[in-house]
Amino acid sequence: MCMLVAFSDVQGLKRKLSNKLSIFDDGEANAEEDEDDWQVGECMGMWWRSEFEAIPFPYMPPNFRAPKECIKLFLIRLPMSRRFVVPRNMKLLAVPLSQIHNNAQVYGPVISGIPNLLSKFSLNVISD
Repeated sequence: MCMLVAFSDVQGLKRKLSNKLSIFDDGEANAEEDEDDWQVGECMGMWWRSEFEAIPFPYMPPNFRAPKECIKLFLIRLPMSRRFVVPRNMKLLAVPLSQIHNNAQVYGPVISGIPNLLSKFSLNVISD
């Protein structure tokens, strides 16, 4: 499905992760080191939109000449040097995969498709 993921996609994703989730603010030396810290796995899925208001398709329909948007979902491992922190003005909601599955009217087609994409992986829970 995502066999032809460009190197620039992965580099762009690492750069965006470093910009949005990094605490470094003092130079480019830290930025390059920070980008190498992210472990970007395989591309799990791609969705295509013909218009910005349209529902995304998990494939590119033949009648699309020039899609307006391509949404790519990557599996990213959070490095040991990072913490997943939710800002005080936001709320993290844990939702079981069974509730997300086939619930596109609540979560949208991309998020409701995540359980299907995760089914090809074997998840191991590691506790301290």
